Amino acid sequence: MQKLKDETPQIHELFDQLKLSYRNLNAAFKREKETNKMKSHFFAMASHEFRSPLTSIQLSASLVERYYDKMDEQKRTFHLRKIQTAVTDMTAILNDFLSAEGLENGNMAPVFQEFDLVTFCEDAAQEMQWAAKPQQKILYRHMGKITRVLLDKNFLKHCIVNLISNAIKYSHETGIIWIETAMSERSCVIRIRDKGIGIPKECQDHIFTPFFRATNTADISGTGLGLNIVKHYVNLMNGKIRFTSAINTGTTFTIVFRV
Repeated sequence: MQKLKDETPQIHELFDQLKLSYRNLNAAFKREKETNKMKSHFFAMASHEFRSPLTSIQLSASLVERYYDKMDEQKRTFHLRKIQTAVTDMTAILNDFLSAEGLENGNMAPVFQEFDLVTFCEDAAQEMQWAAKPQQKILYRHMGKITRVLLDKNFLKHCIVNLISNAIKYSHETGIIWIETAMSERSCVIRIRDKGIGIPKECQDHIFTPFFRATNTADISGTGLGLNIVKHYVNLMNGKIRFTSAINTGTTFTIVFRV
């Protein structure tokens, strides 16, 4: 009896360890189940999202091929731009998938290097202008004399391209999209600003959740993964992201890095 009393604390400790192990295993199982559910959701969504741009490419390419000699330059440009836009949409879907897969597997680590932020953003603005709607404008401006940053260029490129792509999609045909950067000895601030449809207030707490899409975007293509990936990349570079938005007024995303 005395021996049993002496061993009681060890038995309780062992029992507590078993309970903790059970909780950890149960949590891991739930995470795995949720991951598999997210993968299935993504594949279903990606398949659906691919159909529309593929159909657009096929139709425009067929029309250009069949009626090339009868089309004026404006119509040819229209169909070529549709093809270009569709390819951009498909590339964005693939990039979301590859980024989400890499982040999930823990294979994404930042590679910090020094580069000129102004040149980087000017190139991004020029590149994304081709993906913009015909009458949209993407404008860039920098504040401050400092222009060199130490960040991961690939991660930052993905963040900026994703935020500009969203601004393009959710802005009006003649909208202006601003890219603004500001640097000091203490911080680097990157801001993407539009005057588009905005994010409903009731959706704003969930905007970085995987696969979540705001209620006013049902008719606009998207996977709901982009902002979640952007937030992960910003966090990996030790930065912070925030936003302000109002319906039919626009949205501003701000990324801040401490230098």
